[in-house]
Amino acid sequence: MPRVSPPRRDPREEDPRAVPCFPMAARLEDELAEEAPEELCPACAKAPIEDPQTGFCFECASTAWTDGYLQREAEEIAGRRREWAERVVWQGKASQRERQRRHRLIEAVMPKEAPPPGVDPWELAKQAIKLIREARERLSPTLRADYVDPAIEKIRQLAWGPHPVTRPPRLKQAPGSRAAPG
Repeated sequence: MPRVSPPRRDPREEDPRAVPCFPMAARLEDELAEEAPEELCPACAKAPIEDPQTGFCFECASTAWTDGYLQREAEEIAGRRREWAERVVWQGKASQRERQRRHRLIEAVMPKEAPPPGVDPWELAKQAIKLIREARERLSPTLRADYVDPAIEKIRQLAWGPHPVTRPPRLKQAPGSRAAPG
């Protein structure tokens, strides 16, 4: 259940519930008023002004800051919702399906760990093919032909990208050097 606070009253107004004071009590009240801090927090009228930037006590300043933050956040959320509603209405179902398809595609191919910076895509493909070949040795020939070999081919295509597949020019080897095993 939400906490309900009593309505705030201006401390300068007379309290209608106040009991009539006797002269001695009036003097005591005047003395206490002189000892009280000169400026009270305008929000709660209980604590002295402690935060010179806002002019409130620390508790009220914190509450005011939090309320302002929540208000700005609510405005930003409302703006995002409005833009989202406009975008969804404007795009239509076909583009919405395409956006969802693209999102699922991104989620499916996003790696769990980013590769090291500057890594060669061919090196990654070589490592993936090596791991798949090791797993292929444990599978039946039918599974190899149906799943593993096409997966290796897709990794090769991914490493090359959409460019035409051409072999890089062979480097001339110096006399007496051996060709590296492929």
